[in-house]
Amino acid sequence: MLSGLRRWSAQRAARYAAAPPADPPPFEGDPRDIPAAALDRHLLAADPQAYRLSRAEAEAAIALAVADGHALAAQHAGTPQALAAQLGVRVETVLGNNRFGTIFQFAEYAAKPPRVLLYQTAIETVAEAAARHAIPLLPARPEDVYLAHELYHHLDQHRRIPISRAARATTFALGPLRLTSGLHSLAEIGACSFAAALTGLPCHPRLLDLLALRTIAPAAAAAMEAALRRG
Repeated sequence: MLSGLRRWSAQRAARYAAAPPADPPPFEGDPRDIPAAALDRHLLAADPQAYRLSRAEAEAAIALAVADGHALAAQHAGTPQALAAQLGVRVETVLGNNRFGTIFQFAEYAAKPPRVLLYQTAIETVAEAAARHAIPLLPARPEDVYLAHELYHHLDQHRRIPISRAARATTFALGPLRLTSGLHSLAEIGACSFAAALTGLPCHPRLLDLLALRTIAPAAAAAMEAALRRG
C-alpha cells in the first residue's frame, strides 16, 4: 500500500511540475552586427570573479586586455607561422576537433615543450561557416587566427606579470584590508585582440567560434547569442 501511495504521489507531482525550459530560439540576425565590445564583455562574464566588478571596472579591465593584445602584436610583426618559429613553438595540425559535448576546441597550447595543436576538422568547420555567412576573413585564414591566439598565451605566460594579474577584483574587504583575485578571462580577451591585430582579421575572432557553434551546437549558439543581445 505504501509503495502504491508513493507511486500515485509521484504521478500527481509530475502532472503539476513546471515544464522543462525550452531551448532559446535560433538567432536569425546577421552575426556581423554583433559589436566587438559585446563579444569582449561576454568573454569577461565567463570569469568566476567578473560579478565582483562594477561596470566601470569591467570596461577598464577589457580595455586593458585589448590594448595589451594590440601592443604585443605591434612588437611581433610577421605571420603567425614565422612568429612560432622565432619563439621556438612547434606547430602541429591534427585530425579531429577535440569536441566534448558543446566544448569545441580549435587549437590548444602546451607549455612544456612549447607547442600548438591545430584541430583540422574544427578549422575547416570555421572556414565553411564563415563562407556561408559571408564573413570576410582575408587576409587571414582560420588557422592563422587560432595559431596567433595560442601564441599570445605563450607570450603572456613568459613575462613577469601576465595579463590576468594586471587588473584585479576585490574578493574581501574589511576596513583597509583588501583581498584580491586576478581575472583569467583577460587572457582570452587579450588573445583575441592579438590574433586580430597580427593577422589583419577584420572581425572579432570570437565571432568565428560563434559561427562554428551554429553548425555543431545550434542550441548553444542560440544561448550565446541571446546573452550577447542582453549584454
